[in-house]
Amino acid sequence: MKIGFALYLDVLLGLEFSPKKSMWERACTSSRELLNWLKKEGIKNIELKLPVELGSNRIRMALQLLQDNGFYYSFHAPGMTDFPGGMDNYLRYLNQLLNISREFNQQSIFVVLHGLSGTVSNRKELVAESKERLRKIVTQVNDSHFRYVLENLRDINSNGKRKCGTSYTEVLEIQKDVGREHIGICWDFGHGYSQAEHGVHERIPPLEFLEQVWHTHIHDYRDNVTHLPLGHGVVPYQLYIQKLLEAGFDGIYNLELNPSRVNDPENFLKYSTKSIRLLKLILMGVESENENF
Repeated sequence: MKIGFALYLDVLLGLEFSPKKSMWERACTSSRELLNWLKKEGIKNIELKLPVELGSNRIRMALQLLQDNGFYYSFHAPGMTDFPGGMDNYLRYLNQLLNISREFNQQSIFVVLHGLSGTVSNRKELVAESKERLRKIVTQVNDSHFRYVLENLRDINSNGKRKCGTSYTEVLEIQKDVGREHIGICWDFGHGYSQAEHGVHERIPPLEFLEQVWHTHIHDYRDNVTHLPLGHGVVPYQLYIQKLLEAGFDGIYNLELNPSRVNDPENFLKYSTKSIRLLKLILMGVESENENF
């Protein structure tokens, strides 16, 4: 049972300039308190949500802090769309991240990537460009330390831009063309359910999709709000976990919760504790059922 928890790098380090920090300050008093709580609840992996400006010292500080406290880690890379300096800079960013992470001797590190967003009228062009950029990543930043995964997204129209990789079939198409030996899938439960609710695809992914899932993002969803604590929405996460196990999944069940999505962020740790414990109960129950098949 491998349960993870997503944190912004700036939140972990307690940096003052983070736009995400104010809500987290209402949720807990310090990053030390946060890590102690996560460790007590049995979290093994921290997924670091990385900013556009990486900073070698900052990432080293974060990885050292996690290592000193007994955590493994994964990375949630910033989006490729409109990355400062373009694709060449994005590749340098990932290479810098890879070189730093080698210093900490973790053998396998999931790196979550997104497809592109764009204003093109022809969706095929957006998908094709996403494939091309992802091919560059998996060939030019290629190391056994990194295990790339493509996340399924919500197709929200933001400033006239649409996202690709928003249906299970589209994610499968991109992943297959980039090369399944190079990149897997990060199944985001809440995003997937939201898209199903809007008629984009079925609520349960096809078996082909499930068999390609290497990593997960788990959160609840209700009324177009994602990243809610478990029990605050309508996502059938127990069914989803059952389907994953039946498909042979052996990765991280990674909670991706956000205090800004609840009305009382001062209670976020309480809600998150319930989420972690609920996830444990579900995993124990589902795994026990599978053993009896």
